[in-house]
This record gives sequence, C-alpha cells and structure tokens, in this order.
Amino acid sequence: MKIQKIFLIFLCALFTRVAAGAVPFRGFQRGQSSIAIFAGQPTFVRYSKFLNWKRSWSFDAGWHFDKYPYFAGNYTFYFYDVRDRYKNQDFFNKLMFYSGPGVFLGPDFSEKDNDKKIKVGVRLFGGTEYIFLKTNLSLKAELGPALFIEGDKFFGFQAMIGLTYYIGGISPKEKVRKSIDIENF
Repeated sequence: MKIQKIFLIFLCALFTRVAAGAVPFRGFQRGQSSIAIFAGQPTFVRYSKFLNWKRSWSFDAGWHFDKYPYFAGNYTFYFYDVRDRYKNQDFFNKLMFYSGPGVFLGPDFSEKDNDKKIKVGVRLFGGTEYIFLKTNLSLKAELGPALFIEGDKFFGFQAMIGLTYYIGGISPKEKVRKSIDIENF
C-alpha cells in the first residue's frame, strides 16, 4: 500500500512538472556525481559518478529484506541520443529511461550453512528517472531480475523507488553548440 501511495505522488509530481513546461535536460556533465536513497527490495544508498553525459558507474550499500547487508556495483546507460541533448523542448528530456548490468554480494550472518553464508549474484536492471530541473533532485523507479551465483536462492527480483541528489546541481547548457561533439558517445 505504501508503494502505491509513493507511486501516485510520483505521477502527480511528474504531470505537474510537465504541465508547467520546464526547461529541457541536455545531459549530465562528465565527472558529475550523485547520491541516492532507494527504498524497496533491497533498501540502500547509491553513489554514482558519470563517465560522460549518458553513462555512469555506481556503488550501492544497504540492507536486503532477506536479512543480510547488500553491496553492489553497477554500470548504467541512459537512453537519449545526441539530438535529444540539444532539443529545445521535449518531454523525454525530463523523464529518462536507463538500464544496465550489476553485480552484488552480501554476507548472511544468520545462516548456519557455510554454503549459504555469502550471497553473490548478477543483476540486470531498468528504470525511469524524472529530473526536477530547477533543483538538484530527481525521482527514480528501478526494477529487474537478479540471478544468484552463490547462496540459497537461484533467482530473485528487485524493485525500488529512490530520491537522488546531484552534487553540484543539474543545469541545462546555456548555449546550443553548432557542431555536435560525439567524443564520448
């Protein structure tokens, strides 16, 4: 029930912002970083660093509902292209989609069986992020399957919603370049 209320608040904020006609988002800055708090299965804090305007790596640390600490490393790819980066007004420049692979591990201190003490796995995730452009904040929803390599499960599913703070802010570029730099495309 709580997830449904959070999702409803997210949708209301999204449509309010779209109706207001916000300034378009034109990509992240290379080296920009962010901190996010995610609630769900698992609950964690994420630190991200952008490699270029549409790719990032991140590290997660938190707690899994199966009662073990959760640590993960992820590579994220945002879905917008060079044309999106320079458009004047487009809905999808504020609501973005992303996906990527990740690895995770967590020691299960409550488990007596030595074969199940460490949970290790890989995951694929996808999500959506809504950026509030006049602030340093965004709202994310993320989900995906997780395949356990070591531990008692074989397959799991992760679903989270989170709030992200961009260190240094999110600002659209003031001037549109005449030539498109695809150095880090």
